[in-house]
Amino acid sequence: MTGESWTRALRTQGSRRLLDLIAIAVLVAFIAIWFAVLYRSLVEVGPSAQTDTPESLSEGLTAAAGAITTLLATRTASVLGFTITELRGEKPRQVTPSALNANLNWSTKAAIIVYVIVGVAVVLTWLWLNVAAPEVVTAYALGLLGWLGGAAGVAFATRAPAMPPIPPTPPVED
Repeated sequence: MTGESWTRALRTQGSRRLLDLIAIAVLVAFIAIWFAVLYRSLVEVGPSAQTDTPESLSEGLTAAAGAITTLLATRTASVLGFTITELRGEKPRQVTPSALNANLNWSTKAAIIVYVIVGVAVVLTWLWLNVAAPEVVTAYALGLLGWLGGAAGVAFATRAPAMPPIPPTPPVED
């Protein structure tokens, strides 16, 4: 290897490490923020609360939870969609779950797992607290259910044969 190729290799490894660090930081922040939201919702408020929004959930915590949830949900959904589109290519063909799995990087897989696990805890909290659940909990719970609907579409699409292109409709003559 020449000096230039070594430099290029180190830059590539450094870039990957930096991106890995960013992915880990986002996942840790997501878990920490939602742990704080759920803890305050369950421990400091509980199902016997008389108000819809507990004072213990600050505006900053609520905004951070909403923003990082949107970030993770849109990132995972878009990566799944783009990956399936790339695998299908120009010709309609079936995308297998193993091909999809092989083309997703570790950070996307980790983000999906973390999003679903935290989301299930949020849905259970929402169902248990009922009316006392903070709006941010309700929003994530409903968002997760929608995201799972989209993920189910991906799961079904990877198992079903691809649809052939629709032929053009001939013109109708009077």
